[in-house]
Amino acid sequence: MQFPADITRVQARAAGKRNFINDLPSCISFVWIALFFLPSVVPAATPVAGAQAAPQAANVVSDTLSKLYSGAMAEFQAGDYQKAATDLESLISQASADSPLDTVYFTLGAAYFNLQNYPKAIEALTQYQKKYPKGARFNDAQFSIGQAQFSAKNYADAAASFKQLENDPKLRAKALFYEGSAYKEGGKLAESAAAFEKLVGKEITSTQMANSAITLATIYQKNHDPAKAIALLEKLNNNAELLDNIVRLNALAVELGDAMLQDHQPTEALTCYRLVRTRSEVIQFQNARQSANEKKIEQNLAALRADPSLTMDLLAENNQLRGTIADGKKQAEEFQKLPDFQPALLVRIGQAFYQMDRKWESIVAYDELLRRYPDAKERETALFGIIVSSAEASRFKQSHDYCEEYLKAFPQGANASAVGYLLGATALQSNDLASAETYFGRVLKEQPNSTFREEITFLLASTRFQQAKWSDAARDYQRYRTDFPNGSHAEEAVYRYALCSFFAGKYEEAMKLVGDYISKYPHGAFIADAKYRYAMCKHAASLYDEVIADCIAWQKEFKSDPLSGEVFALEADALAASTPPKEDEAIDVYIRSYKTASTDQVLNYSLFAAQKLMQKKGQWEQIGNMFEEFVKERPEHPLAVTAVFWIGKAKTHEGKVDEAKQFVAATVKKYIADPKIDSVEQLLTQLAQLCVRKKKPAEPVATPTPSASPSAETAETAAASTPAPTPQPSPEAAPVDPGVELDQLLGGAETNQSPTAKARVLYAKSELARLRKQPAEQEKNFSAIAQNFKPDDLSPMLLAVVGDYLLSKGELDKAEPLFKRLMDDYAKNDIVEFAYNGLGEIAYRRKQYEVALKYYSDAIDKVGASQKLKDVTLGKAKSLLMLGKLDDAKKVFEQVASVREWRGDATACSVYSLGEILQKQGKLPEAIAQYQRVYVAYQKFLPWVAKAYAQSAECFEKLGKKEEAMNTYREMVRNEKLAKFPETEIARKRLQEAGQG
Repeated sequence: MQFPADITRVQARAAGKRNFINDLPSCISFVWIALFFLPSVVPAATPVAGAQAAPQAANVVSDTLSKLYSGAMAEFQAGDYQKAATDLESLISQASADSPLDTVYFTLGAAYFNLQNYPKAIEALTQYQKKYPKGARFNDAQFSIGQAQFSAKNYADAAASFKQLENDPKLRAKALFYEGSAYKEGGKLAESAAAFEKLVGKEITSTQMANSAITLATIYQKNHDPAKAIALLEKLNNNAELLDNIVRLNALAVELGDAMLQDHQPTEALTCYRLVRTRSEVIQFQNARQSANEKKIEQNLAALRADPSLTMDLLAENNQLRGTIADGKKQAEEFQKLPDFQPALLVRIGQAFYQMDRKWESIVAYDELLRRYPDAKERETALFGIIVSSAEASRFKQSHDYCEEYLKAFPQGANASAVGYLLGATALQSNDLASAETYFGRVLKEQPNSTFREEITFLLASTRFQQAKWSDAARDYQRYRTDFPNGSHAEEAVYRYALCSFFAGKYEEAMKLVGDYISKYPHGAFIADAKYRYAMCKHAASLYDEVIADCIAWQKEFKSDPLSGEVFALEADALAASTPPKEDEAIDVYIRSYKTASTDQVLNYSLFAAQKLMQKKGQWEQIGNMFEEFVKERPEHPLAVTAVFWIGKAKTHEGKVDEAKQFVAATVKKYIADPKIDSVEQLLTQLAQLCVRKKKPAEPVATPTPSASPSAETAETAAASTPAPTPQPSPEAAPVDPGVELDQLLGGAETNQSPTAKARVLYAKSELARLRKQPAEQEKNFSAIAQNFKPDDLSPMLLAVVGDYLLSKGELDKAEPLFKRLMDDYAKNDIVEFAYNGLGEIAYRRKQYEVALKYYSDAIDKVGASQKLKDVTLGKAKSLLMLGKLDDAKKVFEQVASVREWRGDATACSVYSLGEILQKQGKLPEAIAQYQRVYVAYQKFLPWVAKAYAQSAECFEKLGKKEEAMNTYREMVRNEKLAKFPETEIARKRLQEAGQG
């Protein structure tokens, strides 16, 4: 992400064009230092501020030299440093060796310094130190030499000069400041930091210390020591009143924050950004600072009046304060003209939160900028930031809206290409494939030079591939191959192009294309899948022997590959389809398949494919053994409970009914309280079936004829002569009531405190009632579940069936939360199609036809409904009809009417609706024909028959065929089964009106 214009530069402008050395009062101090230390040889009449009364010049030098000296001093005061230096040099050359020229040398150094002739300044000051090693101004000269060396950029010598003054109490602070600055400018950051640390100490108590702390914090940042930098910054923030200019602290906070953000230290960067004062706070601080300086001048003047001996110090301080005030006023005026830097700061804060993986906080920062500063130049950056953060926070709808806003406001913006890409990507992430397809297509059309063109071209193809738009996807993959032959997705595009033919059922074409891929990429990323698909093409061509051989070869080449389970399944399919079928071998390979399957889909397919073959062969013992092994190996697998169902079924077929009951009941009680185990209802139904199951009569037992015990001699004769006993039926125990037996088997489950367990017991009883053809009892139990339990208490199956029950009763408000719970919490469950159908039906009954159409369409296209496919397809057709989309509705009604397995009420409804569509289109004869089909071919479905009679007669009337209409009404009235329908009452009235009633 590109940052906006650096606010460090913006804030630096507010501080003026002074660099850090210009901010130091010491740079101009040579003038007043020289004046302050004017020597005693100066005549009293010389107008030099602060000069002491001098003895007669004749006692020291000649009158000529005195005049030369006085003139030089006057020239210095007047700012004619060159003339002053010339006269001072002349004075030195004429003076005797024992003349007291300490001030002359010192002033000469000052003149050369102000002329920026630093070598000459250093020379003069060094001469002063040599001639007057015990002079009162020796350390001042040393300090001034350091200043000259610094100004001449001789930083090493300058640092050494200042270091010698660390122990001078009067000069220590300034010396440490310059020492640290010299080291810094010379690139010796460690030595610089050490000097500034000595100056700053533990507490910041002066402006110079505060200024030093700013420089020290910068050094810490450059030395990658963010903890020290931030600690110092916070200390500065707490002592901000000592700073000359708060803007410098703001600029430093931003600069440090930016550096840390660039070094991927977002937490530290955020700490810095939070120390930045707002525009109003800066203005308030600067005004307060100005007022404090003005007040200090007044205090100094008052002190001066009270004690004239303080004149020199206080006048110097006031001059400095006036300079600071003037400087501050100028800076304030410039600052007022600058734009608010808060938008740029919010961008940085948003970026810091983003790097911290705190996407929601990042969104809040960007959103605040967009709301408070709608016209800020940073708006584009903020929009892009909130798009990315929203997408990564899975706020796909919001991210999509921001993308649209961005492209509308900045169609040629710096991030337009990325936003166009994200528009499609967010739709793809939210599984809105149709929208993703639209957006990717739009970007390619509107931004042909997009930097994301290659990626978007590939994703457009893949989006269409996922929607099973095989021909469109194939065209897009081919375009990618043409435009980007060496692109990052080149190999995948080749393979997916081949798969388009495969999934379109063009197996001969697919076989060639997959073969081409195998030849071109023998070690490619998709080679294992390609060889598997190649074998599948052969399976489609019924080349079963070749399929078996290819699968065996594949298994040797790709041992332990995740596709192993699928390849075993394919081999087993080929074995089962061979002539003659090799079913025993197929069963073994199916078992190997489910054991090596990497997905539940393959596991489920192979496990139950083996079961079907075993069932076909009557191998119930083997079925039981297989599922018992499965449960033992995978006790927590979602299919484990279903496996128990088949174990129970197998035991039942083996005649072990009681054992089956106990086994199934034990599993039920184990899982009955867990709503997430959704196969418990299947076991409860099985248990109810076993309880209802009639017991086989017991085998008759032979009853011997009583007689005396025969002797050993006659036993053989007696056995031969005694007739065989007559078989007698054994006495049967009283039959156990199925309801009582079910209660016994569940053994206390009903008293389980779990609401889920209680609801499931009621479900079991309702199933028992259904099997016993006791509708009232079934209704009572279903009603109890519906009325007494919350959606959270129910399993997916109970949510589905109870929702349907309430729907059948017209209790839409009670059914709706059940279906919503099913859709929200069990979106991956196969039973979720009940939710789509239920919510679609609720919307339809509420006349929210667009909403209903969306639910029905999603059930078909997204969920792949199977159990509710008839209902949702019919619901889709009905919704289209109510929306006036007659042609689309006609196609779907024709589809419903053509499916043999759906014959019944849905067919009658569809045929009637086709007549209704024709009637709306004004094709009345064709409509009559459809209505007549209903009451001729679908007489069992009386509601539709009644409607068809009425509409047929109405069409005849509109055609002016009154007699045919009356005949239709009479035929309808004669049908006693239709007597109570409202349409029949209308028919009677029409006949009466026509005088034929």
